[in-house]
Amino acid sequence: MKDNGSRSRFSLLLVLLPGLAVTFLVLARFQAGRPLRGWEAAPLLLSLLLLAIAVFRGYQPRRMFKGEEVPLWSLPALGYLLAVGIPLLGGLFPAGNAGEIFNYLWLVATTGAALLLLWHRQKRDPLPLSYWLLLGLALLAQPWIIVFGGLLFLPAALALYIARQHGGRAALLMVPALYWLADGLFDPAYGIRIWQGSAPMALLLSLLPAVLFLLLVPAGLFLAASRRQQLLAIIPVPLLLLAAELWRSIFFAGTARGSYDLSMWLVRGGSIVQYTLFLVWILLACRHIRGGKTLRPSATSASATPQSTGPAAGSIAQS
Repeated sequence: MKDNGSRSRFSLLLVLLPGLAVTFLVLARFQAGRPLRGWEAAPLLLSLLLLAIAVFRGYQPRRMFKGEEVPLWSLPALGYLLAVGIPLLGGLFPAGNAGEIFNYLWLVATTGAALLLLWHRQKRDPLPLSYWLLLGLALLAQPWIIVFGGLLFLPAALALYIARQHGGRAALLMVPALYWLADGLFDPAYGIRIWQGSAPMALLLSLLPAVLFLLLVPAGLFLAASRRQQLLAIIPVPLLLLAAELWRSIFFAGTARGSYDLSMWLVRGGSIVQYTLFLVWILLACRHIRGGKTLRPSATSASATPQSTGPAAGSIAQS
């Protein structure tokens, strides 16, 4: 039991490694006051290293499409690679339009792949209409987000393929895409340092997307032992984002920017509702595909962590 507990803690560390790397990068970038070009790719390289370890230990990516065993600890790294890491490569191109063209082609490719995989998954193991209506409701909260649909729904489609093994925890694949949306588009720290130079609060708001979507939510999903606990794991998303917006509205009231008007609350609040509904949708969809309610550990996952040494050693909860 002690050995299994230590393996589970090590697996949790692997789940959180991409998020820890991003968090330290945000801290270093904030202290330097500028992007750190030599370090911006560090989370991407770490994610590639984790995936390389999984492949080295015998994992074959094609197993994902057969619903076979996929290491739980590798899901955040794969999600970060698809939604955040590869688009970052566009910044490595020389000056000009090459980087923009690369990112545009990647967006088109991911959108096409996501639609194809969602169609195939629905044909093989259909979700009820109510689940698609919930997804549609999430999209209606901010319809323009469909422009970035591939970066969001490719990880979601892959999560549905492995839902029979991991249940709601398969959502770990989609969470990094929500980090990209919250950090790059929602940006809780936007404008804070410009108006009053409030460095401490600006730092907290800059860290919020990474801490929320790459640390708190993944840890909660990994440790959850029931459907209820998995849903509770996403509660920090609306609570912390709403708290940040309330503080921003008070902050800007004393500046030339002025207080939040109704349109601002609708736009910012719509994003918060959308991120929450996306998480609820992927959790419920994965749980539906898995079926049943029990999320207890099983002894069927020999390769759950890189430290497993036997056919039944080191199993962790796979739901």
